[in-house]
Amino acid sequence: MNENYYEVLGLEKAATEAEIKSAYRRLARKYHPDVNKSPDAEEKFKKINEAHQVLSDPKKRQQYDQFGQAGVGGSAGFDPSGQGGGQQGPFTWTYQSGGAQGYQDINLEDLFGGSGGIFDMFFSGGRPRKGKDQRVQITLDFSEAVSGLEAEIPIGNRKVKVKIPAGVHTGSEVRFAGKGDEGPVVSGKQLPSGDLYVHIHINERSLPDFDIVGSDISTVIELPYPDLVLGTTVEVSVVDPNSKGGVGLAKLKIPDGTQSGQQFRMSGKGMPKPSGRGRGDAYVRVLVKVPKRVSGKEKELLKQLSDIQAQ
Repeated sequence: MNENYYEVLGLEKAATEAEIKSAYRRLARKYHPDVNKSPDAEEKFKKINEAHQVLSDPKKRQQYDQFGQAGVGGSAGFDPSGQGGGQQGPFTWTYQSGGAQGYQDINLEDLFGGSGGIFDMFFSGGRPRKGKDQRVQITLDFSEAVSGLEAEIPIGNRKVKVKIPAGVHTGSEVRFAGKGDEGPVVSGKQLPSGDLYVHIHINERSLPDFDIVGSDISTVIELPYPDLVLGTTVEVSVVDPNSKGGVGLAKLKIPDGTQSGQQFRMSGKGMPKPSGRGRGDAYVRVLVKVPKRVSGKEKELLKQLSDIQAQ
């Protein structure tokens, strides 16, 4: 059944980026399986994350608004082998043994009903096609999400070594092909192992003071009126994989005549992209800082300035 992503987040179709981000944060906290133990929390959390990944990306959102879910994934061109090729959907980063392949795909088992469902009957004559998939959740600090890491994940009575790519965030799901349960033996032939899906959660106490939207970050700074008029240089928080905590400082030049509300883009200062191809950007919005109290001398100077501008 197709989901209305706007309804999932409780939004109207004309919702702004800020409203989408705010709704996602509120609902993700409410339905995260770590805090919500209701039977349907995990499924709701998954739908919330799916809706956010589409609506927070301007290009995907445009395709969704025009074509619905078919425009951001659909079913045409999928590859039942799981080895890549064809049109891929937008939700799950896929990793094969030996490293990233750099594409995304739809979880075909969820789509077709899992082992023993239509998918198995269609592609393997009703026989098991592979071992059972496994799904686990791990919690990372922000610095680990920025740099990536190798982790040992317990699955039953064994541990599986995996490499979590840099740039994941809460809601990311990383697929490791062949890392699930061993496949059954059918007619003397060992069938392929299942896959391992690792769901990522970032420890909120480790998050920096800027917002993360996909691979980009955004922040708001306040500057005194003279700095906007005359121009200045400020330091702002950005992602830095080489710094403790994953956060560093970068200089941003504010040109003279900057307007309150103006936004600046700092290329390559955002999160690493899970595909391994570059980094996102940092967006800094500048607001004028209005002091609540001013001295008599300041009032006098402001009055003089007001008189000059009125001439």
